[in-house]
Amino acid sequence: MPATLVALLAVVAVTVAGLLEPGPILLLPVAIVLVLVLPTASRDHLGRFDWLTPPLVRGAEFFTIIAIGLTADAPKWLLFVLVYVIGYHTYDTVYRTRQSIWPPAWVFRAGLGWELRLVIIGLGAAFGAVTPVLAVLTAYLFVLFAVESVTSWVRLDKASAQASADAEQDLEASPEEALERATGEAERG
Repeated sequence: MPATLVALLAVVAVTVAGLLEPGPILLLPVAIVLVLVLPTASRDHLGRFDWLTPPLVRGAEFFTIIAIGLTADAPKWLLFVLVYVIGYHTYDTVYRTRQSIWPPAWVFRAGLGWELRLVIIGLGAAFGAVTPVLAVLTAYLFVLFAVESVTSWVRLDKASAQASADAEQDLEASPEEALERATGEAERG
């Protein structure tokens, strides 16, 4: 947690100090976050305040994206949509885990992770192509996260509806029919 907080504060300090200008210097906030956060990111966060690490990482990612985008004159609405898409995915993941449902691992790999997203945006800004890079990245992540989320929740809703229908059918059956169905299914299993 301390390394992530230091990374966020360092990026804020670099931005507020006016050290960022269009060009390769826009890789500096990305480098700060990567150098300070990556060595501690894979550890188990079991310390007293380690629960703060995920929101601080997300805050560092969002602030870095915004700082780079504004410095490179990217459209503000595009920055907003990118932050929204990543924020939605984070919310969706948290909500699913609270329901004891974990999104498939391929979604996280396909979502590129905060590290790769920052590197892609930083490189786009360093080479003067931040707006097209942001547009493609935003569209890609939007389609990926939205489609996966909707299909996952629809699938879950169908499974839940089927389970409810099965339970309702069991309630309508006579005790003899329910016993016969249960023992017949048990014998086949």
